[in-house]
Amino acid sequence: MKKLYIVRKFVNIEGGAKHFYEEEIFDTYQLAFNFMKRISDEDEDIFLSEIVTFYINNKHYDEEKETQIFNRQGNLIFEQKNDEQINIVNTFTGKFSIGDIVRLPPFPWNNFSPTCIETIGVVSKTPISIEEWQASEKDIASWDDNYIVEYIRDGYLGHWHVKEDGIEFYKKELPDNLLFLNKLSQHYLNIELLPAEILKKIHNGNIFIEKINHFNFEER
Repeated sequence: MKKLYIVRKFVNIEGGAKHFYEEEIFDTYQLAFNFMKRISDEDEDIFLSEIVTFYINNKHYDEEKETQIFNRQGNLIFEQKNDEQINIVNTFTGKFSIGDIVRLPPFPWNNFSPTCIETIGVVSKTPISIEEWQASEKDIASWDDNYIVEYIRDGYLGHWHVKEDGIEFYKKELPDNLLFLNKLSQHYLNIELLPAEILKKIHNGNIFIEKINHFNFEER
């Protein structure tokens, strides 16, 4: 079975989608790798590169493929075969709790992350354990093992559904512009509740919650 190697330069956007800026096809991995190394060092570090290996049988693409993603320096970040399955049941531990302040490392440095921007947020919902799910006689295939993590983006509150392997504890002081996350954490920990009407407006995107500094036009 013949192989083709497609090299692409791209940037990630929110939600895991990609914007492609360059693409070439090669019939050997070495030619593809050399091209990837050349284009990886051309632009700013927002760009990543990937080599996708396709298998061709009787002039048709096979569904099986392999993907390697490289950073700007051409160093391998991760690789994955299309038929690889991640056993979420074995990796879920329930180590995060409602109210925890957490960090979402960006994709593709973390393959489970839903965002390409490093994000700090607060856990607002946790999955029930797989044992509880099975005890309720529900289908294991429909078990939702995602946490909900609320975060601030462009001044307003948003949220991601994230698997446990895409989350880390955040152990530093919050940046000044994200101090509202402390209040949100205390609310979910039942330490200091936010008024229900205010929280509703925040979730509806009607209240700006990011602390910003304004330019002082009086200063010389």
